Amino acid sequence: MDVAVIGAGVIGAAVANKLAERGMDVVLLEAQKRPCTGISSRNSGVIHSGLYYHPNSLKARSCIRGQALLYEWCERFQVPHRRTGKLIVGDVDALEELWSHAIENGAKGCRLLGAGRLLALEPSLGGHSAALFCGFSGIGQNILAADGVTFAIQGAFSRRAIIGLGAS
Repeated sequence: MDVAVIGAGVIGAAVANKLAERGMDVVLLEAQKRPCTGISSRNSGVIHSGLYYHPNSLKARSCIRGQALLYEWCERFQVPHRRTGKLIVGDVDALEELWSHAIENGAKGCRLLGAGRLLALEPSLGGHSAALFCGFSGIGQNILAADGVTFAIQGAFSRRAIIGLGAS
């Protein structure tokens, strides 16, 4: 054995999977009876756009890169997901600052909308003078994503790892 990974949540499973793909002998240990049944199964499923973080910060770069990887991963393991986009309404100065962050961070599909375009897109938002639309925000089905991780574990680890599940 080369590596022991403790915790078969989304992060632990992904790390173990990547190590196994690189030819390492991996042991993935999990206290529960199934992978991804703890905190990993309780997230919101939101696929973030990366516009809220301080420009060029590690968090911003990680979010932008993670978004692309998450969409690829959902496709690869047939996890239901949608690029829904999101509308952010607020005062124009705040929206322009967010838009600036989005541009600096490399967030895709973000643009400022005036009142007319906003009303055409979402009639219930009449009365707002502007919005920021981020087209690459989305949602994935987190419970099914956990099952996708389980599927990935079974495939990658069939020859290279031992999975210890459950305390008993």
